[in-house]
Amino acid sequence: MAITNVVSNSSKLFKDVIVINKTNTNLNNIHLSYEGFERPVLKILDLPKGQQLKKSLLIDYLEKPTKLFLIYNVNDNEEKSVLAYDSLWHDDLSLLVLRIENDGDSLKVDYTLNDIDH
Repeated sequence: MAITNVVSNSSKLFKDVIVINKTNTNLNNIHLSYEGFERPVLKILDLPKGQQLKKSLLIDYLEKPTKLFLIYNVNDNEEKSVLAYDSLWHDDLSLLVLRIENDGDSLKVDYTLNDIDH
């Protein structure tokens, strides 16, 4: 079985991620970040409501299961973090689909991995 979502470039592994905005507003300046890392691994400047985008995350240095967080702005100076996926690591090469939805005044993230909804 061929793995089609792996890009090899100087032995680096990338995981394809589809991010879907299922909220009722455009999402601006959101990012994904690994647990324990200060810098975002993926910045999304604009994701209109009802739209999706496909990106790749560098995962070859994740030697143990690592949490992936969605960070977004609640107010001008206040960031909020929500768990997007709880077990990302370098052996996890299957396509990850993240669905961002409204949850009252907050956002929540549901995901699909290996065609199974979580």
